[in-house]
Amino acid sequence: SLLSHRAAEFMGSRKQSEGASASNPPGSMGAEAEGPGAKGPVSSRDVNVEILRRRLHWAETEGLGDGHYNASHLEELRAELKKELAANAKADSIFKEVASVLAKDKKDLHHKIWEVQGSADQCHGKKVEDFECLEESTSSFEEICQDFTDYSLRYIGVIQRACDLGISSSKLRDAFKAACPGEAPETSLEMQQEVGGCSRLTTEDTCMANAKCTWCKCSAVPSKCYTRKQAKRLPPAIFTCDA
Repeated sequence: SLLSHRAAEFMGSRKQSEGASASNPPGSMGAEAEGPGAKGPVSSRDVNVEILRRRLHWAETEGLGDGHYNASHLEELRAELKKELAANAKADSIFKEVASVLAKDKKDLHHKIWEVQGSADQCHGKKVEDFECLEESTSSFEEICQDFTDYSLRYIGVIQRACDLGISSSKLRDAFKAACPGEAPETSLEMQQEVGGCSRLTTEDTCMANAKCTWCKCSAVPSKCYTRKQAKRLPPAIFTCDA
C-alpha cells in the first residue's frame, strides 16, 4: 500500500543501512535517513514532512558533495517542504477555528472537543456514538474546506467528538463555512454523481459491480456502499471494505 511504502521509505532497511554510505541518499531502500527530527517512530500523519526534512538535511550535508544533488535540487526540496508545512499549518488553523466556533465561549465544551486531541485513549478503540453525523460531517468538510490529507486526518477525532457530544452535522457544516470562507474546492459533477451512484447501491453484489465503489461491512452500523475515496477515510478498526 501507499502508506506501507512511505513507512518503508522513511524507516529504510536497518540491515542495509549498517553498510550505507553517502552514495545512498535517505529515502532509498539502502540507507536509513539521517538528520534533524525524531530518531524513533514517527506518526503516520507526520511521515511526509519528516521524509522531506531528512532528505533536505542529507542533501545539504552530503548530497552536494557526491553529485546526487545540485543547487536547483536543494531549492526544489526546500520549496516542497515549505509547501507541505504550510498545508499542515492551514489544517491546524482550520480545525482550531472549527472548535472555537462550535464551543463559542464555553471552555469546558472546547476542552471536550479540542484539548484532548492527541490523547491515545481518545483516538483508539473508542466507539463512534453517532456515525451518521460523522459521515455527513467529514463529507461536508471536504466539500466546504479541503480534501483530507494524511496529516489532517488527525482531526477526524475533533469531528467525532463534536458529533458524540450532540452537535448536529448542520452545526458542524456551519462551523466549516465559518472556518473556510471561500475555500471550497471545486467539486466536479462527475464526483457528485459518483458519490450519489455508490450510495444508491444497496447490495454488496451491485456495489462491487461498479469499479468506483466498494462495499464496507460494519457490526456497529449498517454495511453500506461507498466510493473508494470515502472508504479510505473510514476507521479500519470498525469497517472492513472489499478490495
